[in-house]
Amino acid sequence: MKAHYELKPTARYAQTLVFDWDISTGEVSGPAAQFLLDMARDGSIPAHPMPWQWTFSKTPLQNKTDMAAMVGYQHELPADLADFYPKWQGSGAPETSYTDADGVFVVGNDALTF
Repeated sequence: MKAHYELKPTARYAQTLVFDWDISTGEVSGPAAQFLLDMARDGSIPAHPMPWQWTFSKTPLQNKTDMAAMVGYQHELPADLADFYPKWQGSGAPETSYTDADGVFVVGNDALTF
């Protein structure tokens, strides 16, 4: 199924993203096709909330979450991809910093700066 997109930028330096996408084949066409192909080839992209990276699947141009990450980084997400934007799973750090039994300071989310 082929879909057409004209996505408004959310970053002031970005341009409107215009492309057609066939999720079944992974084919992208239109003015932004090369831009998307280059992003997919990179293997990952920064994601919101910053700073963290979303790592693409083996077939990013056939994956709604990967495509949502690619276009949602600097553009308004279309309704059909909004629910697929990757969700940050947390830093893996404890909620608050503490010193463990061995005297090692363990950094918690309270000490992280995003």
